[in-house]
Amino acid sequence: MKEREVAIQQIDPGMVPYQILDVEGKLVGEMPDLSAERLLSLYRYMQLGRAFSNKIIALQRQGRATTFGSLAGQEATAVGLAAPLQPQDWLTTSYRELVSLMVKGLPLHWHTDAARCWPGHGGENIGR
Repeated sequence: MKEREVAIQQIDPGMVPYQILDVEGKLVGEMPDLSAERLLSLYRYMQLGRAFSNKIIALQRQGRATTFGSLAGQEATAVGLAAPLQPQDWLTTSYRELVSLMVKGLPLHWHTDAARCWPGHGGENIGR
């Protein structure tokens, strides 16, 4: 059996993707019950993501960080894609979704520590 076929067979065909809106933006099923505290928490993650992004961009302009894609304008998407995930769910991000990892519980310092390991993608001097 080919490697790709094995991977496909391991997916549970009965598992339905979590969906709130259809392709036309209409509500599918019931609106999630989010408390005011949860909504405020998600908003704080959006603010934290923006502040983190602005700091890295400032460091980049000082020559203290290398290439970094700003999160500006993507905060709600990054937070929203991680917010409904369960602890067992996997999350794969791109450079504009680092705040998604924060929502999942990774500490902020992990991002800059990890970037030190990627020459040319954060650099050894980031934040110094």
